[in-house]
Amino acid sequence: YLKDGQELVSAFNIFKLKFFNFKNSSNRYLGIVYNNLYLNDIQERDVWIANRNNPIPERSGSLKVDSLGRLRILRGASSLLDLSSTQTTGNTTLK
Repeated sequence: YLKDGQELVSAFNIFKLKFFNFKNSSNRYLGIVYNNLYLNDIQERDVWIANRNNPIPERSGSLKVDSLGRLRILRGASSLLDLSSTQTTGNTTLK
């Protein structure tokens, strides 16, 4: 479970997954960006944006693996975007 304001950092601090907004916009996006620690004073650059066409208009976004094993972006308690369409019956723990 990842909430807006939290981030996941990759091994060796190269990338991070987080909610962010573009300049002059309050819309929020979930994306993978280069970690500025890795870039040595160069600003973050987006690498992949999950909800480019479905922005979240406020800071209520979260990323969750639901009970069926689907990876979902939520807006509050409502599903905004499914990032996986496959349901699993096994372990749904992220590591």
